[in-house]
Amino acid sequence: MTQTIVPPGGHPAAHPAAALEAGATTANRGLLSREEDLKALDRLLTTARTGAGGSLVLRGESGIGRTALLEYAIARAADMRVARLAGTEAELGLGYAGLHRLLMPFMAPLDRLPGPQRDALHAAFGLIPADSAAPFLAGLAALALLTEAAADQPLLVAVDDAQWLDEATTGVLAFVARRLTTEPIAFVIAVREPTSRCQPFDGLPGFALAGLPERHAHELLASVVAGALDPRVAQRIVTETRGNPLALVEFGAQLTDGERAAGTLGPQPLPVSRPLSRRLLRRVRTLPAPTQTLLLLAAAEPSGCQDLLRRAADRLGLAAEVAAPAEAAGLLANTDEVTFRHPLIRSAVYYGAPPRDRRRVHAALAAAADADADPDGRAWHLAAAASGPDEDAASELANSAARARARGDHPIEAMFMTRAAELTPDQGRRVDRLLGGAAAELSAGAPARAEALLEQAGPPMAGQAARARVARLRATVSLARGRFREAPAALLRAAQQLHATEPEQASRTLLDALYAGLVAGGPASTETLLGIVRTLRTWEVTALSPPTTTDLILDGFAARLTAGYPAAAPILRAAVTRLVTGDPALDTAPSLLTMGCWAAGDLLDGQAQRALLARLTGPSTSDASGGLESGDIAALGPVGVPGQYDLVAQAWRGREADARPAVTEHIRTSIEAGAGLGATTAQYAMAILELGMGRYGAALTSALSVYRDDPPHLGTHVLPELVEAAVRSGNRNAATAALERLTVRALASRTQLAAGLLARSRALSADSAEAESRYHEAIEHLREPAGAAQLARTHLVYGEWLRRQRRRRD
Repeated sequence: MTQTIVPPGGHPAAHPAAALEAGATTANRGLLSREEDLKALDRLLTTARTGAGGSLVLRGESGIGRTALLEYAIARAADMRVARLAGTEAELGLGYAGLHRLLMPFMAPLDRLPGPQRDALHAAFGLIPADSAAPFLAGLAALALLTEAAADQPLLVAVDDAQWLDEATTGVLAFVARRLTTEPIAFVIAVREPTSRCQPFDGLPGFALAGLPERHAHELLASVVAGALDPRVAQRIVTETRGNPLALVEFGAQLTDGERAAGTLGPQPLPVSRPLSRRLLRRVRTLPAPTQTLLLLAAAEPSGCQDLLRRAADRLGLAAEVAAPAEAAGLLANTDEVTFRHPLIRSAVYYGAPPRDRRRVHAALAAAADADADPDGRAWHLAAAASGPDEDAASELANSAARARARGDHPIEAMFMTRAAELTPDQGRRVDRLLGGAAAELSAGAPARAEALLEQAGPPMAGQAARARVARLRATVSLARGRFREAPAALLRAAQQLHATEPEQASRTLLDALYAGLVAGGPASTETLLGIVRTLRTWEVTALSPPTTTDLILDGFAARLTAGYPAAAPILRAAVTRLVTGDPALDTAPSLLTMGCWAAGDLLDGQAQRALLARLTGPSTSDASGGLESGDIAALGPVGVPGQYDLVAQAWRGREADARPAVTEHIRTSIEAGAGLGATTAQYAMAILELGMGRYGAALTSALSVYRDDPPHLGTHVLPELVEAAVRSGNRNAATAALERLTVRALASRTQLAAGLLARSRALSADSAEAESRYHEAIEHLREPAGAAQLARTHLVYGEWLRRQRRRRD
């Protein structure tokens, strides 16, 4: 049974930093990626139980996990007696104060010790008059008392924050730790670094704790953030904290909803809570005022560039020697760059300073910055130095936003442009910059923030072009936020308004309207889609330049809606070819790539669909869900319909218990969102599931629902399923109609996949004399990589046919 002895004032929570670390041990946060350290502690405890004691010194910065390891050792010492001691800064100048707290529970045998040892300890504790205690004899007495305490039960001595123990105590503890060879005693001593104290522990066994590896740091950060965290923000936090668990927890917990998104955190330090900031600033406030100003200057400049900070310091009248007290206090590291030894110190220094002082150091940094080498850093410092509207600073930020836009960094563009708008004194120019920020937020995938900026901007001051621009932004926000009932018509109106002044932008907006209308589905959407076709035909009369990829996609889908599949196929094929083989830097609009994926799917071109999906969602998603025909069963369903991949994958895998309720929920949420295509996707998934379960009548019902809607991509992919379901359930009329449509599309598509699916469907509908040759034909066409999954299904239905022909051996 564990006997835990906590001397008065000796619990780790007695020191603020120790309390923070103890809090961080909840859910073992401090033990992530510490396998080797834990094994070392386990070995120490095991040898102590056998009578061969020893010690370990754990060194590391605040929040790195020292206390968590101590708590682990205590938890593992369930069969041992435990004595805990934590250093406290208030007793630093009191000789033997820490030793007194540690030994108080073990003083009973003191009178049995040899006289010199007893007197040395009495003198150390002020129990008898003496000019000075004898450290050697006091150490022997302490060793004897601890050995006596461990006689009946092995003893663990857990010491935290040893850097705050008085010098005499650390000397005795080190003396005892070096002599634990035949005693059942384990010493675990945690020392916060950097420190100029605790040299007596040098040479003792132990290890320095480093930050968490990047993977574990990301895991810890994700566990404390309330809500989705943009990967770029997560990476910045992991990098700046250097994997320190306490800093990860602190920064993660302090992020607001807006700060969790990329581009909303500027170069200023990460936020830190006020209570922690006050604790961290205690040491800072003891430094000379010029040194505190230098620390604030370093906190305001993220690069740590010594030359820049030196020039800025000169402007503030700070001499070079003012850095020495900060380095001596362990706050600044003496490296090629000016860095804080602990990631939380920078935040505490910056946010603990009055706003006027922050503006003052930012002004010095802006004046010292090289406008050619780092124009964006200079612009940010100018903005941070402003106490109110400032057109000069706003213009510099707008220029930085333009540079970010040119390199495709839309989150940073949005950050610069939004800040520029805040500082713009002229109302008209402010509205323009707010609109620019909204457009950047949309490009960055943050429609909620874009909508907020549009609300700030209000109606445009004047001009048809400005009104058309705002109309497009508002309609695009509706689309991005999934308001499919209102988005198609709003986008159509915006496209019509833009055509007179910005024809290229108008075409892109019309493409967005077409995409939104196809996702929405239903009677209202049909009217909008027809309006899009009429608008497109009107524009084509006046078009003089060669068609762009956007034009081809618009023309192809317009033909699909009005003239039919054979008329649309060559246009869509030209668009898909241009998207696949063209410059990847061009034609990157999500709606264009999405509709390119639909076009490739409608043409039954699995390889092109995979290539376009990789551009749209990234290689990892493409590899996981980039082509049903190539064997990745998670791929089917039109890109852009949330939840589609899991839904269809569950159906293909026959996971009825998961798929059936998921389909019901997907239909409900799609209807609520006005996304009829989502409900159609769910019906397609049900057709797949019911076929796999052998419920052909139910499969036919679901497949007919998709057949009647005939959306691009799904409307073509469902045809082989419909033929199979209709044949199996004895509905020859439905099978014939589906086969006729598939025949027309396969001949127009001219892909191997289309030919294979057509041959298989004909085999299912054929009499015995013709069926076998059709199955062989299908197998030959589907041998290419893009047909892997469909080849497997063809082997299955062919095998079923052979069995019905009593050819079980074949």
